[in-house]
Amino acid sequence: MKKLTTAMAAAVLALAANGALAQDLETVQVAIGSGGNLEALITEIGKQGGIFEEYGLDPDIRYTRGGGETIQAVVSGGVQFGVAPGGVGVISAFTQGAPIKVVGASTTGSANYWYVRQDSEIQKIEDFEGHSVAYSTTGSGTYNIGKMLMEQNGLTFEHVATGGTPATFTQVMSGQVDVGFSYPEFGTDAIDRGEIRVVFRDNEIDRIKNQSLRWIIANSEASDDLVQRYMSAYQDTIDWIFSGSDEALEIYAKEIDVDLDRAKTLRDDFWSPEILTVDKVSGLDIITEDAIAQGVLEGPLSAEDQAKLFQYPERIQK
Repeated sequence: MKKLTTAMAAAVLALAANGALAQDLETVQVAIGSGGNLEALITEIGKQGGIFEEYGLDPDIRYTRGGGETIQAVVSGGVQFGVAPGGVGVISAFTQGAPIKVVGASTTGSANYWYVRQDSEIQKIEDFEGHSVAYSTTGSGTYNIGKMLMEQNGLTFEHVATGGTPATFTQVMSGQVDVGFSYPEFGTDAIDRGEIRVVFRDNEIDRIKNQSLRWIIANSEASDDLVQRYMSAYQDTIDWIFSGSDEALEIYAKEIDVDLDRAKTLRDDFWSPEILTVDKVSGLDIITEDAIAQGVLEGPLSAEDQAKLFQYPERIQK
């Protein structure tokens, strides 16, 4: 048998090391609502960039049609983490005894926008009266915004579950629904072509801008160590995305199927580290008011319930 050359031996050792590393990684199941925007792609970008691997994790990502499905996936134990369900939906599940805990915010404020067909008579929020307004699934962030718009503006409109963002776009363009919702990575080309028109961006409304609209949750059985590693990798990924790294931007561009310049424009024009602040939930008083208005709560959560529901891990410092 011929002896291995130095290069061949190094290659064998490298393969062996990689194999051992792969075996040592812990698979973590993550449900994420409506994949396709930067918020939903953070775990994927961090996985491809090797950041989760640094914490011994291999995320198994499953995309859902919205926050309601994400909550159910976590409650059932099918996944350990859920990204981007609406806060009111999470509180509702918790008060019904669901085995969940909040480990961070998914967004504080929002990069999303609401739109109509170019030929629609709707020009502003007040014009929603008597029309149909989309949301993804019950318990999602879009559902909560619709309810908030009704409550805050004294509006009455038909609230319609339309599923994910692409399905919503189809229903708006076909006239089944008057007002749709979208994230920056979907539909901005239709704006450029003059097919749809933006009515408002989420962050134009202070009540939205000043609250953590969507959360990151974990099944109560997820260990403190696992939660700390997942959330530390998640935060490291956000830092990397906004560090100016071309590699992170290239992964983002590939995932949303655009060129690098378009990806940079979307990141810089719509997103920010402030929107993706995840270490705690902000605006809980506002969210509590919405939950009470929707009949989810009779009054604020007790200090004991808050301590049980909100369990933010300390970030691992490298």
